[in-house]
Amino acid sequence: MPDSEIPKSWAELQGPIIEAVVMYVEGLRTREWDRDAKRRPEFLPDTFQYRMWLLRYAAQHSPEAESGDHEAHCKKFADRVAKIADSLAGGIYHKKLQLLQDSLKYLHDKNPARVACYLGDISKTRLSWLTKPDLLRVELAAGLLKKKSGVKGLMDEDLEKRVEAMMESWRASENEEVRILGVGYE
Repeated sequence: MPDSEIPKSWAELQGPIIEAVVMYVEGLRTREWDRDAKRRPEFLPDTFQYRMWLLRYAAQHSPEAESGDHEAHCKKFADRVAKIADSLAGGIYHKKLQLLQDSLKYLHDKNPARVACYLGDISKTRLSWLTKPDLLRVELAAGLLKKKSGVKGLMDEDLEKRVEAMMESWRASENEEVRILGVGYE
């Protein structure tokens, strides 16, 4: 797939095929298959790149975004990205994290800041410390706010307040790396 915007027609033609391939391969990748020393096939193809194509499309198109409910679109998209980040934390993730970060650049207008506010929210962490998935989500949120040139100019007052509240929570974090990200945003 080219490294460009994904047309809406893609969802009707190629999207369902890509989704079916991902579902089929992931359906084969079970614990039983993984534990079987005589498994056949011995290896399954990596579906991550296909999942990133689907994510790029989701960044640009959704029923919520098309109806004008950008907040719902961003929440749903952030939940999807968070699940991917959570799954990355359990394995070798550096190349996949870069692919995920690259897929996030397809968000439009104020959406990167909105998604960042959902991804980077550490106020609801389950433990008193930040886990690797929490840290990955914070890193993705920081990237959304820093990589999108001019994201500050696109935010309205309410969104600026939400971003600043998130940054305050990062600056108050017990994790030094998160505190640095919060200070670095200023």
